[in-house]
Amino acid sequence: MKARLRSTVAAAMVLLPAAATFVATPNVAVAAPRYAAPEIITMQVNSDEGLSRGADLSFALEGTPRSKVSVTFSRITLTLKETSAGMYRGTYTVRAKDRIDPTQPIVARLTSGRSTATSNFTWPSSFQALSMGNAPTPVAALPRVENFRMWPRERLEPGRELHYIFTAPPGLSATFEIPGVATAIPMREVAPGRYEGTYTIRQRDNIAAFDTAVATVRSGTQTVTARLSANTAPRDNQPPQVVGMTPRPGDVISLSGPERVSAQFDDNGGRGVDPATVRLTISGRDVTSESRITPNEVTFRGDLPPGRHTAEVTARDFAGNAVSKSWNFEVAGRDRVGAVPGGPLTLAVTSPAHNAQVDANGNLVIQGRTAPFARVTARVEAVAPVFGNRLSVAQPVMTETVQADREGFFTLSTRPSALPIPGTRFEVSLTATHNAQTAEQRLTVYQRQG
Repeated sequence: MKARLRSTVAAAMVLLPAAATFVATPNVAVAAPRYAAPEIITMQVNSDEGLSRGADLSFALEGTPRSKVSVTFSRITLTLKETSAGMYRGTYTVRAKDRIDPTQPIVARLTSGRSTATSNFTWPSSFQALSMGNAPTPVAALPRVENFRMWPRERLEPGRELHYIFTAPPGLSATFEIPGVATAIPMREVAPGRYEGTYTIRQRDNIAAFDTAVATVRSGTQTVTARLSANTAPRDNQPPQVVGMTPRPGDVISLSGPERVSAQFDDNGGRGVDPATVRLTISGRDVTSESRITPNEVTFRGDLPPGRHTAEVTARDFAGNAVSKSWNFEVAGRDRVGAVPGGPLTLAVTSPAHNAQVDANGNLVIQGRTAPFARVTARVEAVAPVFGNRLSVAQPVMTETVQADREGFFTLSTRPSALPIPGTRFEVSLTATHNAQTAEQRLTVYQRQG
């Protein structure tokens, strides 16, 4: 936060005679008969370090809306911009080469349509005193504005109420302004030295303007302004993600009970998910109250009947961003399990189907299920058609061993042939081994014609 007035000397230059607000009778006011005469009402000038090199001179002029406005002083011309209806502002930083004479007038010009109004303003006596080597008249210490901030900073959208807060000595009159949006918004002293004002975002408001708010406090004839405290933290406008689901989408798990259904949250660098907003349902049944919930994960353990189930998680992060995720899995009965303790080992091929065709340039992908962590060996032989001769020769294509995962699923992949011949037959032989038990499965696939 940068207070506009940094010292008692700077304050004196601004707040002595007329508190840096000057009203002058226009020297020239020209208006065509059929146009309303433009008007310059008042002008304010402030400085954070007098007229010294690097000081910021701030000009604020009130006059006819929708006009072109400039001020000229010591051969320097500064254009002011209209920040709200009829209020024009501009800042000039004093350069090393500047020779600003505060004994000369400030000339303000306002042009509306074809008419121009001109007014001369005198610098405050405190500026003139500095130019003559005299110290300004001492003034009372200025009130100090601290920690001017806005909340919430996330999800700025029409209808949302913003709170502007700062601390300062108690008993002051306080307002704040959102440039280009609203001016002179009152602030209440909600606790000794704590001031708060609110603003509700409208549909047409410029969202970027809310970070440029300016607070103003008044104590008698003294006025201090302060800009919103810098906040370099990015706004959290992105919803969290649901990751690491268990069971995984499409999984078939054994009926062993109690089953575990869980999901993790990734808030992409945000403050995390609000546990109070997390909700978990399984096949339409709300199991939130039976689940363990943290800002990073939700976990349910319980008995689920055999069959297909749908899990759905909804939540919001601390910035209010919502997320919803659903996925399907299946709880298999004992007849679907690859190996039941004390029972025989089974092996099933789920893809491709027997006598299926594979593309000439594609991979042969074999998927199936057996006992958890069983070893599966696949042997593939290619038998190419021989025209004019009933004899054919089988050529080995692949021999590979993989281990099934914790649910018994496995995948093997190979390219059928470097020189594919349409109609080639592939004989696939699979063997599963687990706890001294073996199970076998065979299938045949063909290379697609053409």
